[in-house]
Amino acid sequence: MGPLFAFIFWFLVAVIIVVIFVSLKEKKARTGFAVIVGAGVLVVVFLIALQFFLHSNPEYVFTDALGIDPPPGVSSIQGEISSFFDSSETWLSFKASKDAILQIVASKWLIEVDKEEASRNSLIGTEGAPSFWQPFVSASAKFYITAKEEKQELLIYDETQGNVFYHSLHID
Repeated sequence: MGPLFAFIFWFLVAVIIVVIFVSLKEKKARTGFAVIVGAGVLVVVFLIALQFFLHSNPEYVFTDALGIDPPPGVSSIQGEISSFFDSSETWLSFKASKDAILQIVASKWLIEVDKEEASRNSLIGTEGAPSFWQPFVSASAKFYITAKEEKQELLIYDETQGNVFYHSLHID
């Protein structure tokens, strides 16, 4: 669930509580509802801030996107998650050894494809991507994809330099 969707949901819940609060006439009951509404607003603000913090933490983005902690041989991680309502998009850039890539590919059930098939994937472009996601595709690059209905993933690995670029689009 994206942060905007969560914010809208909790905003509507808060509006309903405020309407109930205003409709009550007894002062003691209003004070109790005011405390509940105030606590609800604080919880929503805290959860939204926490989600934005986590989405900008590269190690968290790596673990969230790939389902494993960064294995030995992975370094220089840069990552970002962008969420809106029920969809999210993840970009990662990092350096990795061949063993680390084999571990990541196995954990994600990615399949290796040729450059031509990977280029048909809409995830290969850089439109809307963060500045660090600029894949340089050399002749030695390997491409891995998954085409699950609800999630598309692309991983590009340049064996000669150890550069890895990962991009996924997830729609609930």
